[in-house]
Amino acid sequence: MVSDIRKQLDLYWSDRVPGLIEYTRFLLSNDSDFNHTLRVFLKDMPKGSKIIDMGTGAGLVAIEAARMGFEVDAMDYNMKVIDAAIDLSEEMGLDIDFIVGDVEEPELPEKSYDVVISRNCVWGLDDPFKAYSRWKQLLKPGG
Repeated sequence: MVSDIRKQLDLYWSDRVPGLIEYTRFLLSNDSDFNHTLRVFLKDMPKGSKIIDMGTGAGLVAIEAARMGFEVDAMDYNMKVIDAAIDLSEEMGLDIDFIVGDVEEPELPEKSYDVVISRNCVWGLDDPFKAYSRWKQLLKPGG
């Protein structure tokens, strides 16, 4: 069951898709603190490592990680933001698997990712601890 808060957040983000697209384009086209931080975070990961971006929004983390040479999946429960992320990634010629789904209880295979990333999503979850527990199960040994 989706809580009232999650329903309100869904409407909030759906209404802001145009601005979210422009903000994401801006961050991707400039060498921002975000880009630098992600590069530092992933610097020791071998190219081709498999990453899942939880709560991807318009795909900022997913797109930047794919541009860095990683195999990327990205999940969000909001179809409008997923559509925006797909459009942005296609504009850049990137192959990212965008998934509409519940990031708290993702229906994804266990031990299938080297890295789980989430940016600006946990604060809107009904049960972040449940999400973290499930995300840990998605990691490969040593991930």
